Amino acid sequence: MLTIRIHNDGTGDVVKGNYDWEVWVNQDKIDAGRVEGHYRKDGWEQLLRRIASVSEDAKYNAFYLLADEFAGEQLSPFEST
Repeated sequence: MLTIRIHNDGTGDVVKGNYDWEVWVNQDKIDAGRVEGHYRKDGWEQLLRRIASVSEDAKYNAFYLLADEFAGEQLSPFEST
C-alpha cells in the first residue's frame, strides 16, 4: 500500500507552514524530505506539487522498489507481456 505522510511541524506562522513528509510502500520508506515556507493560501494541492518536485529520484525509487517486490518473468518495465 502506498502511504504519503505530510506533517505540519508547527514552526511556521499564519502565512507560511513548514512540513516534513514521507512516502512509504508497505513497511518500506522510499523517500522523505521537508518543505519550508509553503504559503498556506496556495492550498494543499500546491503543497503536494512541491513535495513531488523535491526529489527527482522519488519516482524511480518507487518504481524499482515495486519492481523488485513483484519481479517475475518480465525483464523490463517497457516490455509487453
